[in-house]
Amino acid sequence: MALWGKLDRANNAPTGHGWQGESNAYCNALFGNVTSSSFNNNQVFGVFGVDQTEAGVKARGVTPGWNLVRTGTGPVTGVSVTNVGVAFATGETIKVSNGSSNGILTITSNGFTGNATSNAVAGNIGSIAITSGGAGFVTNTGVVFGFNREVHLVGLTVAGTASGYANTDTIRVYGNATVAATTNATATFVTNSTGGFVTANVTIGNIGLFANGFSNTAAANTANVRIVVVASNGSNSAGTGATITANVVPSTSGNVTITTLGGRSGRTLYENLVVVRSMSNAAADAEDTVFPDA
Repeated sequence: MALWGKLDRANNAPTGHGWQGESNAYCNALFGNVTSSSFNNNQVFGVFGVDQTEAGVKARGVTPGWNLVRTGTGPVTGVSVTNVGVAFATGETIKVSNGSSNGILTITSNGFTGNATSNAVAGNIGSIAITSGGAGFVTNTGVVFGFNREVHLVGLTVAGTASGYANTDTIRVYGNATVAATTNATATFVTNSTGGFVTANVTIGNIGLFANGFSNTAAANTANVRIVVVASNGSNSAGTGATITANVVPSTSGNVTITTLGGRSGRTLYENLVVVRSMSNAAADAEDTVFPDA
């Protein structure tokens, strides 16, 4: 039985395990692999049949025949904002994926404005920090990112006949018993002579941050925010009669570009396993991304 063949097929790949002890996979399993960490952690490890045209295009001392290719990977180390988006809150996150482990980017908003009508306008993306760069990314263009779209407070509505509240009381908007808020939202209000207040007397001080999926107060929804009016000493307010509803929304739009990767990304080592001058390649296969025909 021949130890290898001249056709660009898995069943023609050299018999035996990956070379230099770096992979225990057989070469037919390594055939055409372009996926990070499939065989070696944080490395793309593959075997390819290379014809003379492909070897000439690649150059770099690549020889026609069966070649072992090892490509390094790394974490995200640089990111830039290409669209600042609308209504972002500080602390929102972006997941980066398509490597061996995901990373997290954290957004700092350029601020928000609150006013005496209980509305709050969140800011745009001011900057992005790399909280975790992840691992196993081959190229920056191959990194996939997605906004997690956490929600934040944009308004509070007061109904009912309130009385007995104090100007030192605070409205606090929490998560719930299942999922806590990333950051609680807070608001203050000004009362009348009987300790009552209405929507127009409320000013939001912190828009908070809540997991994606949280919604406004409604008894039937288990993913609701929870609203409590507390006194200055931290206990529940002595006031009664106010029914307060929150309005929480996510950010919209926004875009980023992954600019740089660290580690060994961009480093590729080519090792000829068997010289086959008459190697015959398939018309098109995954290997063409590693060894293009032109």
